[in-house]
Amino acid sequence: MVIWSDYEGSSTAWDAAMAHFDSVNLYQLYAWGEARSTLGWTPVRLVARDEKQNIVALVQGLVRRAGLGISLCWIPGGPVGAIDVCGMELRSALRLAVAMPWLYCRMNALRSLRPDDRRALKSQGWKRPRHLLTSGLSLSYDLRPDEAARRAAASGNWRHNLRRSDKYGLVVTRWNDPTAEEISAIYREMEALKGLDQQHSLEEIRALLKTIGDRFILFRCRDASGATIALRGCGYFGTDAWDLLAAATPAARKVYASHAVLWALTGECRRLGVESYDLSGIDPKGNKGVYDFKKGTGAAHQQYLGEWEWSNLPGLCWAANLAMRYRKGRL
Repeated sequence: MVIWSDYEGSSTAWDAAMAHFDSVNLYQLYAWGEARSTLGWTPVRLVARDEKQNIVALVQGLVRRAGLGISLCWIPGGPVGAIDVCGMELRSALRLAVAMPWLYCRMNALRSLRPDDRRALKSQGWKRPRHLLTSGLSLSYDLRPDEAARRAAASGNWRHNLRRSDKYGLVVTRWNDPTAEEISAIYREMEALKGLDQQHSLEEIRALLKTIGDRFILFRCRDASGATIALRGCGYFGTDAWDLLAAATPAARKVYASHAVLWALTGECRRLGVESYDLSGIDPKGNKGVYDFKKGTGAAHQQYLGEWEWSNLPGLCWAANLAMRYRKGRL
């Protein structure tokens, strides 16, 4: 028998409890919930305990009220721990914590896809959404080999471009005191060049720097004149890291700055004890250029259990999927 209840401990104890499970991920860290709270989300943290009061699962949901008695609950990365205890008891605990009559809940489980886990979710009333926010695919970059071995594992073109970056007088260093405005400016240049929608708002970047700074590593690449032309940042926990930020100006493309900055960042991660670097999502068909760049490192394909949804109001799943579709896949 498993009982779900509100979490009442400290941020340190929450993260320590997560560390006991293989399914740990950055987006279920206490600090991630705090970061999103500055953007209008309310973190709801629940734990499942067995008869001996051992924690067997944790869920951090981000809640936003949509009006008319409806709340939205987004569970990024989770749940952590046992997946077969995430049925009606979890949903009842979420409804009690949210204190609203109607609830739409979506999770994006960042754990390797296993048929048993998929069957467990289906049997507990979860279903796959009609409109997905992510591909459910990523690439996992193994940082355990030394530098020479990692170079050898990269594609010939990737190695060639990394060598090319050495010819342009680039300076790649860890960026210890960035401002959100500086990071945002590089994103805006990249978005204008590629015709992209906004990737990260100024408020999102500011929240990231403020709340998970001690678990955040950021590198930048400056050209011969001292101008910052590329950046890449990740969050890390234990021996795992996840890509969070990556942007390059038009000038960076000409000097292969993205190769240089990723290489330096992953090297620093390895020095800090990180063994696995998640390149955080791929779309081999819709965004082939980014996929080829990431795959060129020698990273291995990763398929996640991915997105699942539930609602206690008929038709709410349909409405939520329609809204996400027209919001271009953003929560």
